Amino acid sequence: MFDRIARPDVPKLRATGDVPGLIRALKYIGEEYRAEAAKALGEIGDARAVEPLIAACMESSAKADRLVMKIGKSPDKDLALNMAMLRAIGEFMSQAGPTLRKIADTRAVEPLIAALSGGDSVSRLAAELLGQIGDSRAVPPLIAALADSREGVRREATYALGKIGDARAVEPLIAALADSSASVISGAAGALAQIGDARAVEPLIAGLANRREDVRREVIFPLAKIGGVRAVEPLLAALSDGEIWVRRWAADALGTLGDPRAVEPLIAMLSDVHPWARSSAASALGTLGDPRAVEPLIAVLSDEDPAVRVAAAFALAALGDARAVEPLGMLLGDSSDAEYAHDFVVPALKQVGGPRAMELIASWEQKEAQRAAAAAPGEKVRPYIGAVGEPYCSEQCYAQGGRYAVVERITGKCSFCGKPVARPQAKGASDCAIIPYEGKALLICPDCIAAATKYFGTYHKCCACQKDI
Repeated sequence: MFDRIARPDVPKLRATGDVPGLIRALKYIGEEYRAEAAKALGEIGDARAVEPLIAACMESSAKADRLVMKIGKSPDKDLALNMAMLRAIGEFMSQAGPTLRKIADTRAVEPLIAALSGGDSVSRLAAELLGQIGDSRAVPPLIAALADSREGVRREATYALGKIGDARAVEPLIAALADSSASVISGAAGALAQIGDARAVEPLIAGLANRREDVRREVIFPLAKIGGVRAVEPLLAALSDGEIWVRRWAADALGTLGDPRAVEPLIAMLSDVHPWARSSAASALGTLGDPRAVEPLIAVLSDEDPAVRVAAAFALAALGDARAVEPLGMLLGDSSDAEYAHDFVVPALKQVGGPRAMELIASWEQKEAQRAAAAAPGEKVRPYIGAVGEPYCSEQCYAQGGRYAVVERITGKCSFCGKPVARPQAKGASDCAIIPYEGKALLICPDCIAAATKYFGTYHKCCACQKDI
């Protein structure tokens, strides 16, 4: 009883490496101290903590289940306290999980098997750790967990069985392909691919004819991984599936298989009604590397969808056929989007290579430099270029990005007209704008926003996290 009442000095226990003391701290009534003890045990990495941590997780999970029931029935005056207790339990579990992942070993197998019947979060963690340990003793209870009423437990059981790789799991995992949950189906199909047993090939092929779109989709890559040549014809048939994701994933999978039988059907798919399907077909043809795809891919360079054009450009680059140089050069010359040309067409030409490709690139770069010089407002812009930084959506992203943020490199002057501008906040301000120019970010005053945007466009992404700003 003393252990559950006397407040543990976790920092001292951590500093002295007192593993028994930290294990005793797991029994303390305060969840925040238990969380600190779990974290400390993870830092020390002593496997003696495995079984006590599992027991503590089981206790906290049961306590959380009781709290959830109580919250639904308790008067409003108790709600805040109960919610705070539930959050504290969540904090403990968030520390205990990583610690167990770090130190779990074969001594934990039996306690973890027992934990499969615990609360939802504990059961999922137990299944994950059993897969990580890889002990064959866990196979029968994990197979039994495939029938658990909780979707998350069934899903984690499939992952664990795939990691262990025991052939005893093949038939139960095949049966799990009929699960009501798409995530469990995906896990079962992936586990079958990891195990690599030939018995799974025909059921995976059959899955392509399932009336459920999620089943047809999820079996594609596992089938490609273990089916070999037997997978080609069923995947070719899937290119005509009524669901876009099935067609798209089938195209991607056929690209990885490298079978020449896929070339003509994928060329036909370049005319699919959905741009995602056309894009995947183009990418797969680039991966296959068959010269029959060159002319059809050149035709797709004029597709109405930019993603399809990009996929075609990169596919032609992968094929490396000189026939692509002039069409890519025409795309470079006709492009009104300098960013698109710079990011996609130029790299494609460089990859195809050859004197003519280099000549086209040099010509485009010269014209772009002339256009930028003509569009820029002369001396009003040039003195301020390089004096400002790059755009970040927050101070946190600035710190993560490791570069100067706009708020710390701002000149206080408009880069377009030169007059003073109020400093923006981290995400910009209503009285100014951040405009890209020659790889820099320019500060633009309200009077010049319309004109500057016309010349330079606007930033769309944070330099650190890529979120829209």
